[in-house]
Amino acid sequence: MMRKFISKKGVTLVELVVTVAIMSITAGMGVGIFASTMNNYSSASVLATEQQKVTEIENYIYDNASVCESLYFIDSTASGGGATNFLTPGGVDSLILSTTDEVDYMMIDPDSTNMRYKTNVKDASGNLIPEAELNVSGVDNIVFSISKQKIGRSESDPTRGGLFFYLNYEINMVDGYSVSGSVVMEGCGNVRTALSNDFVEDGNYGGAGGTFKVGGDSLRTTGIAFQMQPVS
Repeated sequence: MMRKFISKKGVTLVELVVTVAIMSITAGMGVGIFASTMNNYSSASVLATEQQKVTEIENYIYDNASVCESLYFIDSTASGGGATNFLTPGGVDSLILSTTDEVDYMMIDPDSTNMRYKTNVKDASGNLIPEAELNVSGVDNIVFSISKQKIGRSESDPTRGGLFFYLNYEINMVDGYSVSGSVVMEGCGNVRTALSNDFVEDGNYGGAGGTFKVGGDSLRTTGIAFQMQPVS
C-alpha cells in the first residue's frame, strides 16, 4: 500500500526576503530602462521637430533667394539704406508700397523667438492680395552673409564663366539645433550691382563684419526681404 507524505514545510523568512529583493532589483531595472527609453524618445521627438522647422525655413529662403530680383535686409532702427548694405529705408512696409512687384519677407520681432514670414502679391490695380502671415516658433536667430565666386572661361568651354553670388545662412534654433547652407542667387540685380566691382570670396554684404543677423536682439525688429522678378 502506497502512503502519501505531505510536507508541512513552508517558505522561510530568508527565502521570502531574498525573493522580494530580487523582485525589487528587477523592477528597478525595468523602471530605469523605461525612463531611459522615454528620455531618448523625447530627445528624438524634439530633434525631429527642430529639423522640420529648419527645413521649412530653408525652403522659404531657397525658394525666394534663388529667383529674387533684389534682396534687402530689414532693420527697424536703420535711418537709411543703399545698395552697398542693402538696408531697407523705412522698413519692409515702405518697400512693399514702393513697388508693384511681389515682396516676400521673414522677420523676428524683439524679445521673440517667433519668425514671421509672408508673401505680398499685388493685383493688376496695385492692391495687395490678402495672404496669411505664417510663423515658425523657437528660432533664436538667422545669420546671413553674401559672397561671390568668379569662374573664369576655359579653352574647352569659352562660354562658361562669370560671377556667381551666394546668400549664405546659418539657422540657430533655441534648443541648440543649428544648420547652415548657401543659395545661388541667379539674377539678384542690386547685389550684382553693388558687389560686381569687388572680388569677395568670404561673406560680405557691405556692413560691419560682413554679416546680418535676423533675431537675437531685444531692441530691434530684423528680417530679410526678397523683391521678386516681374512675371512676363
